[in-house]
Amino acid sequence: MAWAEFTENDYVFFKNEFNLDRAEIDAMDDDAQDSLYAKCLDIELEETPDSGGELSDRGEMAVRLVDLIHGPYDSAEFEAEMAEGDSE
Repeated sequence: MAWAEFTENDYVFFKNEFNLDRAEIDAMDDDAQDSLYAKCLDIELEETPDSGGELSDRGEMAVRLVDLIHGPYDSAEFEAEMAEGDSE
């Protein structure tokens, strides 16, 4: 059973980006879910500076998945998480 409501397109993205199939995604424990979330966030951050205001399809998918896995960020939460990442 999936731990998030992923669409078929989401599973295709996971396969193309991370070589993970549906069964592997659906069976992930909390640590693996956190890792997948971080990988999607990395793509979102990678695509954003190059977008010039328009995200690529890849970037838009990563944003959607970050929101689906984590829930939408508010700006204070994002800044706190980024500051925490800088200190590690």
